[in-house]
Formats: sequence, C-alpha cells, structure tokens
Amino acid sequence: MRIIVGPAKRVGNSIAIFDEGLLNGNITKNGLAGVTFSVDAGGLYPKTRYRDGAKYRYAITLSAEDLTLLGQCVAGAP
Repeated sequence: MRIIVGPAKRVGNSIAIFDEGLLNGNITKNGLAGVTFSVDAGGLYPKTRYRDGAKYRYAITLSAEDLTLLGQCVAGAP
C-alpha cells in the first residue's frame, strides 16, 4: 500500500509517507461496522525543520458499504 500526501488547494510537491505491504497486524475487524487499517508512517511536512524522524499512526476505517464499493471497483464494475 502506498500513501502519498500533497497539498489540496495549491500546486506543490507530494511526498510518499508509506510504501509497504499491509500485514495482518495492520488490520482490525470492527464487527459489522467494517474494518480499520493502521500504519506507522512519516509526518506530513516535507520541510526539513519539521522532519524530526518521528513516526505517526494513521488509521482509516472503512464501513461494510465502503468495502463493497472497493470490491466492485477491483472487479471492474462501474
């Protein structure tokens, strides 16, 4: 999985903050609520003064409907 972060409202550079495969430890099933995956990745600010080498935990929760939509996209459905 690759996570790329860039400016939303202006032209600027993007930076890859995560570029690894997901492991079972990254994924948590939330019952009927869906799935959460979390990764430890670098910070969002590419400027040197903000880059202290710290890692941050990012978590994204997908509902059952989100997962269905992703499955349809992978299968080629519009």
